[in-house]
Amino acid sequence: MTRRAAPSRCAPIRRVLRLSLAACLLAWPAAAPAQQATLDSYVRYHRTFGEWTVLCGENRASGHRSCSLSAPPPRLDAAARTNELQITEPSAGAFAVTLRIRHVADDRLPVFLRVDANQAHATQIAGGDAVWAGPAARRVVDELRAGAAVVVRVHDRDGRPIDQTLPLTGFTVAHDTLRRVLRDQEILPR
Repeated sequence: MTRRAAPSRCAPIRRVLRLSLAACLLAWPAAAPAQQATLDSYVRYHRTFGEWTVLCGENRASGHRSCSLSAPPPRLDAAARTNELQITEPSAGAFAVTLRIRHVADDRLPVFLRVDANQAHATQIAGGDAVWAGPAARRVVDELRAGAAVVVRVHDRDGRPIDQTLPLTGFTVAHDTLRRVLRDQEILPR
């Protein structure tokens, strides 16, 4: 005579897990192209300097290589919507400073960036980013290299300012590293 065990308290959990697994397996073929695109890129260089991170990667499909210097480091808390300040050098000696907006921001109002007590640099949000380029970006990078802290300000949809302060400890070493790696990786000419 076989004895039947009493139902386990874990049975409903197992049922949900089985259904979830089945749903994932059914959805997997549709997600495969997106996964493949992600797998075609890889990290060539990654190093942190306090709040600042130098990250270089390559898209194997296109062969495009790029490097950036950014802060703050990514957070595991998805609810923490911190803006990301990113510095790139698209061509030798020409910089771009980009604030990747993670807050719900009013794109009709300017975005400000101020290093220490220097004059604030203003620009507009376009496509979810605020970008300083050309001579304005060069001035910002020079101030970042000499500064102690940077404050970026966006405005929410009600016009209230949202300030974010980033320490510049390690920025100069990180920026020098970015420039060296751009040339070592042959992304920019020596």
